[in-house]
Amino acid sequence: MDLKEERLRDIAKLVRSRGRVETVALAAEMGVSLATVRRDLADLEQRGTIRRVHGGAMLSSRSQPPQRSEATGEPLTVGMVLPRSGYYYGPVIRGANRAARELGARLLVAIADDSLERELALVQRMVDNGVDGLMISTSGVHYPDGAFRDLILSLPIPVVMLERDPELLFGKGVRLDSVVTSHGDGVQDAVRYLHASGRSRIALLSPGFYATPEMRGGYLAATEELGIPQLPFLVSKHWAPARTRLPWEVVQELIDQGCDAIVIHPEQDAVDALQDCLARGISIPDDLAIVSYDDELSAFCEVPLTAVAPPKTQVGFQAVQRCVELCSADDDRATPQRISVYPELRIRKSTDAIA
Repeated sequence: MDLKEERLRDIAKLVRSRGRVETVALAAEMGVSLATVRRDLADLEQRGTIRRVHGGAMLSSRSQPPQRSEATGEPLTVGMVLPRSGYYYGPVIRGANRAARELGARLLVAIADDSLERELALVQRMVDNGVDGLMISTSGVHYPDGAFRDLILSLPIPVVMLERDPELLFGKGVRLDSVVTSHGDGVQDAVRYLHASGRSRIALLSPGFYATPEMRGGYLAATEELGIPQLPFLVSKHWAPARTRLPWEVVQELIDQGCDAIVIHPEQDAVDALQDCLARGISIPDDLAIVSYDDELSAFCEVPLTAVAPPKTQVGFQAVQRCVELCSADDDRATPQRISVYPELRIRKSTDAIA
């Protein structure tokens, strides 16, 4: 066997044992250049042994045997409990389903309808029905004590938190696997871009959702890095949790503070702000630049909105991949990991540079 064939055999063995390999780490481990590894991965993909993915490779679904449950010998079953099914979580489910198919596992999805009581019942039911691993995105944002915390931390199967930080949910020192979007980096990218396009008084509008603290951290870090004013986060008398659309008065308060650009979360509020500005003769982007956080509707607005696009499909894919890995892990792969996936900034007309 020549050196290349021996190397290809070793790479295939590593992919089979680990489920996924990273190109840079593989080159270092094999003692060869990145170019050599990339050629080897291309050859293995052509043979149907592996499938190349961004930054590495994983076992091809054509060659990968179904992942088996140690308890039953049947294909692995992984459960996913989500607070709701629409909008944000639809792409997450699609990504999770693709990963399950490729890994030969079965995916079960249950929706809690933003109810803690239902969340508890669904998690317990999935465990009672014998799922091998569980992925959870909670409806609440903080469970420092109580039945739900006790249940999750006592489960006898692998748990992966989905778009949730275990320490924020359950308290400092809690170690669970998680797959999350790096929302703070998404906001930082947006603020840096707005500043580079000529804006200097940039605001963040995000009214208390789960991701808001991380977004605010990203905003503060970016404005401090750039040396530009940090506009105060609004606690507006016009704000009401039960509202159905963004009140114009909230946007007006920011404009009155001299704001020339706003990053707005969620996306529907960005769309509302755009429409209200245009109706009042405020030019977008000449008078005010707007960035939406999320990108389901933004491209189809009268003035297409620049948007930070969370990697929803990839989050779902990686959550299933990690959950399946934990179900068969018997080494340091079982050490809890936080997998953070970066969002993408998609530039459109609403943030055109100032002439």
